[in-house]
Amino acid sequence: CDFFPVMQAPKEIPAAKDGAPTLAQEFMVRKNDPKAHIEMRVAMCGNVDSGKSTLTSVLTRGFRDDGRGYARSFVFNHKHEADTGRTSSISENHLGFDATGGVVNYPSGGPSATIKHTISAHDMFTKSAKMLTLYDLAGHEKYLKTTVLGMTRSVPDYACIVISANNGIQRMTKEHLGLCLALKLPFFIVVTRIDATPDNIRQDTMQSIFKLLKLPTVKKLPYPIRKHDDVVVCAKNLKSDRICPIF
Repeated sequence: CDFFPVMQAPKEIPAAKDGAPTLAQEFMVRKNDPKAHIEMRVAMCGNVDSGKSTLTSVLTRGFRDDGRGYARSFVFNHKHEADTGRTSSISENHLGFDATGGVVNYPSGGPSATIKHTISAHDMFTKSAKMLTLYDLAGHEKYLKTTVLGMTRSVPDYACIVISANNGIQRMTKEHLGLCLALKLPFFIVVTRIDATPDNIRQDTMQSIFKLLKLPTVKKLPYPIRKHDDVVVCAKNLKSDRICPIF
């Protein structure tokens, strides 16, 4: 079996009378089967130009974008997608994790800033104990039917709604959120482009997200992620479909 610490640091537990305080740490025990791996599917959705393809490529390739669409070019399926910068098809990308939680897609030194690192699909599946499949879906209104197809045919376990900090919530953002609610698909939100957005606009975007999630038709509890322990709390409660983590 593999043992994984769930909390980053041990917690101090008050001791009994005349006793020294003790430390306790929570662990997750997982049976290690080298012949099988855990699979999970995530649908990447959101409004057009929110950064879905760039985020997917950076996560699966392990290198940063240059600000001119270099990263997203590796997840596009067609030439016209690269020319316009808009996804019109369903792109399937894999992210593999070994038994200790390390990403097998990246080089041994970790994610690279500029160098593109590639690994064959066979090596990825061989080295991985957990496989995460990211489905990059279209965000333009013209390709909504393609997005619906990707969210139903692929049978994702979760959905990632990407929102640009400088553009905020758009019409297609609400459409994709409505699809998640209709399909009873647990989702979380990733806010992108915060480095290129003034603080006041970013704060307005966050307030708009909170208001949207608290609507009677949505009924989600916004849960901003600020530290590692917040991720653990959300992982335990996300399946109940009551909270919505915000990265």
